Amino acid sequence: MNNSSNIKQEMLFVIISTTLAPTLIPHLHDLTQVKYIYIFGKSKSISKAHEGWLKKYNK
Repeated sequence: MNNSSNIKQEMLFVIISTTLAPTLIPHLHDLTQVKYIYIFGKSKSISKAHEGWLKKYNK
């Protein structure tokens, strides 16, 4: 994540695993360079286990 702060005019599309999502999304969401965050994993595990806290993030 340190390297992303050096990018000034580029937009980033970030792909992370379901396991790392709860840890990384709070940090990635605040970076202006990050345009989209895609969580890669089984759709059932994302929708059931993470739907509550994911609602507060719009990326």
